[in-house]
Amino acid sequence: MSVVQGKPRDRRGQSMIALAMLLGCFIVAAIWLFACEVNRIQLAREQLQAAADAAALAAAAGLAKQNKTDPLDAHNEAMNIAMNTFRMNSVLGVSLSAVLMAADAYDCPAAGHASIFVEFLDPLNNNTPVTLGDPAGKIVRVTAAFGAQPAFGQFLAFGSMPVRVNSSRGYSGGSAPGKPAKRYGLHQR
Repeated sequence: MSVVQGKPRDRRGQSMIALAMLLGCFIVAAIWLFACEVNRIQLAREQLQAAADAAALAAAAGLAKQNKTDPLDAHNEAMNIAMNTFRMNSVLGVSLSAVLMAADAYDCPAAGHASIFVEFLDPLNNNTPVTLGDPAGKIVRVTAAFGAQPAFGQFLAFGSMPVRVNSSRGYSGGSAPGKPAKRYGLHQR
């Protein structure tokens, strides 16, 4: 027993202070982990956006320089260019070299995997999607998805979080000889 100036010190309430400090440490640690996860997902989104931008820009440039008379061949070639450009990137240290073409823009890949969806839009009709091979499809829209596995979430049995971005690029095509084609610098996030 501790004595202060001849009187015994009252120890009641000391355990509450220790408990409050311990809980405070856990709360600060949980907030820190959450902030790290949010930052990691934002980094994945930025890296995926850069890869989608590069793919859309390369596909639009490929579409603009092609002299093919068949728009279906031109669109298929632009899709291959987009896929190859996208595969040269990585997200959160995961190489995108094994990326697959998605069946639609709402694909949810598994953790650590990515998918890409390429479609063509008509700039003269409010950027509405057109069927593959439609000569009006002058804008390339790339929708990319990545299954981000939360770094600390795997210990808590959280599944992957899909990160999805869009990027559009295009040209007006059909310009007169000697005049450059009008470029559409559309960019959607």
